[in-house]
Amino acid sequence: MAQQLNLLAERIAQAYKIKTPLQIEGGGSKSFLGNKMNNGLSESIGCHDYAGVIDYRKDELMIRLKAGTLLADVEKLLLDNGQRLPFEPPEFQGNATIGGVVAAGLSGPARPYFGSVRDYVLGVSFIDGRGTAYEMGGQVMKNVAGYDVSRLMVGSLGELGLICDVSFKVLPGDEVSATFVWPASAVEAVNDFQRYRRNGLPLTGSAWVSGIAYLRIGGSAQTVKVAAVRLSGDRIPSEEGEQFWRDLKNQKLDVFKGRGPLWRVSTEPGSAALLDNTQVVEWGGGIRWISNPTFAPRLKTDPQTVTLFRRKSEDSPNETHDEASEAIRQPFQQLSSSVAELNRKLKKQFDPGLILNAGRLFEA
Repeated sequence: MAQQLNLLAERIAQAYKIKTPLQIEGGGSKSFLGNKMNNGLSESIGCHDYAGVIDYRKDELMIRLKAGTLLADVEKLLLDNGQRLPFEPPEFQGNATIGGVVAAGLSGPARPYFGSVRDYVLGVSFIDGRGTAYEMGGQVMKNVAGYDVSRLMVGSLGELGLICDVSFKVLPGDEVSATFVWPASAVEAVNDFQRYRRNGLPLTGSAWVSGIAYLRIGGSAQTVKVAAVRLSGDRIPSEEGEQFWRDLKNQKLDVFKGRGPLWRVSTEPGSAALLDNTQVVEWGGGIRWISNPTFAPRLKTDPQTVTLFRRKSEDSPNETHDEASEAIRQPFQQLSSSVAELNRKLKKQFDPGLILNAGRLFEA
């Protein structure tokens, strides 16, 4: 194990021994996710100095990376080699690291058409809450622990361990990508997205923002040419389309710049639920983004589908809706008692001292 990782393991082992809380941090681009950590009581730890490519097998569609590697650097390397991370992870503030990509488990516009972060993680090495290092999944050792530990780390937000390096499956990039736009209501856009998907078009992104539907197709030049004649709307310049999808996944569009809470609602793609209150629709209708300081969608839809993605900013008006305030206090979806108990057992197994990002996902 690299010297940097030995030092990190020793530090975690010492913290476990003396019960010192540790806050695992990457580039800080997703620090707004989940429950806020008490920085005054926690020491920060991360793989900031452990960065770079460990192994890249282009012909085998595999890359292994140190956790501190910047996502932007990885995407450039893959682009230069005609490849990509198909799930299009967001960068947000621009300092996203590979460890943070896995820990947050967030995917971009291509998610419904190519899969999620979890689908492309082959293997992970990490240090648990005792300071013990593990390597799980592809490129390392067969996992016989009963859990797919590599994928279990996806979305764990540091609660189960410090991710050290990750192996990903990558895919070839599209030869051609094209974006089409047309005016539509949210309901009309969702219906259009569903129809185009049923028709077997090579979709790679779909969104509705402020009265405009956006649809992206990709593949070989011939595939895109054939598909394009079956689409309504206008084809916009490639650079403009690429910029839109980047701004969408990184939430840099004007519609995301409100100061109130931002809700992320997952639902059946064809459902009309909450479309009257929705500012942005993604994933063919499967995700609805709602920004409204007096609206708590958790109270109006299935409680297992709603996440408070971003809390209100400190300078926004005080929340006066009691039920909405209660919903904001618990950012992630409510769990059944059996699932909540399973989560507690997993946390205890990987972090028996409850020192790693305790409470980030669920209230400790």
